[in-house]
Amino acid sequence: MTTALVLSTSVHGAFGTLMVGFFSTSQGVFYGYGFALLGSQLIGVLSVAFWAIVTSGILFLVLKKINGLRVSARIEEEGLDIYEHGESAYN
Repeated sequence: MTTALVLSTSVHGAFGTLMVGFFSTSQGVFYGYGFALLGSQLIGVLSVAFWAIVTSGILFLVLKKINGLRVSARIEEEGLDIYEHGESAYN
C-alpha cells in the first residue's frame, strides 16, 4: 500500500489519481492485481471532492450573509471597470 501512496503524489488531479489505480505496476488493475487500489483511489478522490464542495458552500453562504457576493445593481449596470480599475474599458 505504501507504493500507491508514493505514486499518487506524482500525478495531478482526480484523473491522474484514478489512473494510478489502473497503471500501478505493483497493485494496478491492468497488471492483474484487482480493483482494491482503484477503489482506494476513488474513495480518496470522492472524499476530497465532497470536502471541497461542502467547505466552499459554507464559505459562500457565510460571505453572502456577511457582505454579499454581488455589487449593487447600479454598479453592475455601469460596469465594474470604473470602480475596480478607475477607468472605463468600453465606450
